[in-house]
Parts: sequence; structure tokens; C-alpha cells
Amino acid sequence: MPKKSTQGTSAPAKGGAATLVVVESPAKAKSIQKMLGPAYEVRASRGHVADLPERELGVDVARDFAPTYEVKKDKKPVVEELKRAVQGKRLLIATDPDREGEAIGWHVARLLGRNPEEPIRVEFHEITPKVVRQAVEKPRPIDQNLVDAQQARRVLDRLLGYNLSPLLSLEFRKRALSAGRVQSVALRLVVEREEEIEAFKREEYWLLRGLFQAAEKTFPALLYEVDGKRLWAGQGEKEGKLHLKTEAEAKALAAEALKGAYRVAPGGGEGKAQIPPAPLHHLHLAAGGQQPPGLHGEPHHAHRPAPLRGGGPPRGHRGPHHLHAHRLGAHIS
Repeated sequence: MPKKSTQGTSAPAKGGAATLVVVESPAKAKSIQKMLGPAYEVRASRGHVADLPERELGVDVARDFAPTYEVKKDKKPVVEELKRAVQGKRLLIATDPDREGEAIGWHVARLLGRNPEEPIRVEFHEITPKVVRQAVEKPRPIDQNLVDAQQARRVLDRLLGYNLSPLLSLEFRKRALSAGRVQSVALRLVVEREEEIEAFKREEYWLLRGLFQAAEKTFPALLYEVDGKRLWAGQGEKEGKLHLKTEAEAKALAAEALKGAYRVAPGGGEGKAQIPPAPLHHLHLAAGGQQPPGLHGEPHHAHRPAPLRGGGPPRGHRGPHHLHAHRLGAHIS
């Protein structure tokens, strides 16, 4: 057995291990090793083991954005240790159950010479002996769709950041400034809005407000339209509307308006009070996501998460209680 490296993974299980299990975290590797016993050897990849090259683009745009990967410098000892550990053993990859974890598992399988289409991937959403043991008995192939999704995110990051980051560092005379797919677009939106503000031209307009009396009540009202033309109130499209540009124009129109007779016309419907819904909090938001808009009743009730149905452990239950954190997709024992 190889000696434990200071940069390597967790210590291997004692002799007799026939299966190598690769997880991401060294702490998680120790816990899972105790649960699986000496028939399994559990080691950690310590996160991503391969990535796009540091000093070149690493994305061939002409070949359908094909990425080029290389083992990260600080992970070369980890990869070499995994290669030695997997010799003559069955491989199970138990990286985190998300897009990044799937991609890490794909890289591990590729670097260790295993076929990702074979059933080598296991996942569990809680680290308990029962769940971990059940998971290693039901491996599946690596989900290539998740891998492709992570690759698309990484390639997009590189295409934006690799060209923009040096420009930022040069412009602001600072080092280690980076640009990514999110902040670059957000920054552009801010810049475009600022350009609109700077290009804004102040334009004078006037409104007419009148005081009317009816049934011994006095109420104010704004002039809405004249001869079928709506009065422009400084917002929206101005074309086809009446624009009072000067005080003189406004006073002239006001003088004409005073000569006319007015009446109160019905609004076309009865008033109806509406009470806004209470602010959403976490559980209501999760429940609302299970109910399609416009549908009511019980058809979708059975598909809601158990905590939202009021379900809990049965009476007399003395085992562990589980809390589902839906927003994070976590499962805490």
C-alpha cells in the first residue's frame, strides 16, 4: 500500500478491500470508511482534479467549443495516488449529488481509465450507514447530461473571463481581477442604464388639474384627453399625444376648458376591494411551487414534500429525525 501523502487523500482501509470508493471530502471519506468497513477503501479527490489550462483558452470554438482538460497542478499527487489505489479493484464514484459532483466523477473515471457509461456512480443525500450501504449496492452510469451542463458553464466562464479579466486588471491597475458569465452581463446592464441616464434630455411639459364640485363635494381631477388625444404626462411614447410644451400653451388650454360644461360619467364597473396575499416565507414558497397556476384542490397535494403535508415520524418513533432543507436540497440527520 502507498504511504499517505500530505497532499493526497484519506488513509486507505486495511487489507482486503475489493472496491475503491472516491468521494470529494477527506472528512466525508473517514465517515464513510467506518460505515462500509474493510471490504471498501474510501479516498477523497479533494474537489476538482482536472480543469481547463491556466495559461491558454483551452476551448476550440471551431470544433463546437470542445474543451481541453489538464490535471490541476496541486491534484497531480491525488490522481497518482488514486491510480495506484484502484489497481485490481472495482471503482465506485460517490462525489456530491449535483452538477459539479457529476463532472468531478466523470473526470475521475476518465483519468483512472474507467468507462463512465458503466455502473460506477453512486449518490446519497444523507450520510447514514443504511443509506450509504444501500447506495453502493445500486450504482448507475454517470449522467452525461449533468456533465455537459457543467462543461457548458465552465466553457462560458472561460470564454468571457479569459479575455475580459486581463483587460480589467490593466484598466484598474490591480491584479487578480476576474470577470465571469454573470457579473459581466450584469455590469453591461448597469453601463447601458447609466448611458441612458447620461443621454437623457430634460423636456418641459405641463398638466392641467381642475377642482370640481358635485353633490356638495369637491374633488380634483387631471385633464386626460382633448378631442380624442391623450395628454402626454412626461412618460412613455409621445407620438400621437397632446404635448403642452410651455406655460402659455397650458394657460390657453385652461382658458378654453373653463368655458365648457362637465358631467361625471360612470366608471363602468363596481368597486371591489382586494386584499394582497401575505408575504411568502420558505415553506409557503416550496408549497406554491408544487401547485400549477390556476389549479386548486387535492390533485397535486400528494406530490408535495412530506414536511408540507404535515407528515412526521409515527408515534413511538425513537429513531433519528430527518429535516429536509428544500432550498438547498440538503438532508440533515
